[in-house]
Amino acid sequence: MKKRLQISLLLILLVAQYSIAQLSADEIIKKNMSVTGFDKQTIESFEILGFFQQGAMKLKMHMFGVLPDLFKMLAKIDSVTVIKSTNGSYSWEYSSKTDSVIFTDTEHNMSENFFLQWTGGLNRFLMGEISAELVGTEKLENIDVYKLKITKNNKILYYYIDKLSYLILRIENIEKNENTYYIDYRKTGGFLLPHRLNGYKGSTPVMNIIMETIKINTPINIQIFNVPQK
Repeated sequence: MKKRLQISLLLILLVAQYSIAQLSADEIIKKNMSVTGFDKQTIESFEILGFFQQGAMKLKMHMFGVLPDLFKMLAKIDSVTVIKSTNGSYSWEYSSKTDSVIFTDTEHNMSENFFLQWTGGLNRFLMGEISAELVGTEKLENIDVYKLKITKNNKILYYYIDKLSYLILRIENIEKNENTYYIDYRKTGGFLLPHRLNGYKGSTPVMNIIMETIKINTPINIQIFNVPQK
């Protein structure tokens, strides 16, 4: 009887310790912000060199952004260069193949949207723009993770966050059957940022973004977002 009582007390203590060890969504996000550096500063501009990879095809890219609206991307495949840009007033595209500029409808928040996709945008929780709920814990490729339900404007995403490092490993969009994996975290400009995003539609690889060089919050001449004058 005494032995059973000791075992029961031990189980109660273990359950209590486990419950105490479980963090709230708020605490998990704050730890992520601390680890990545977003608790102290934010990204206002970026310059990225790298490439997009789809199957065997690699597309070189050079990307500039000033949040929220200024965005420019140069992409090169073989000898053809394509430029897509917006400056908040108008958007335009250029192709060296035709050597012509096409004006398009003004696109807003392009650099902001890329920032949110690239970093996961959990700093928006601290700003009150998103809500978070801890769904539970799971295994992601043998890694223990927290699963958070993130809601913004009725859009729901599921974030899988490493229980040891507190880094985002995967974001799942159930509605679109899409998954993005966050890989190759490195220190850059005071932030710990993923340098590779692997996108999937279901289990099918769709597009990988590999960022070889990242510059954060360095001066960018906003004139580069305008159509160049010949």
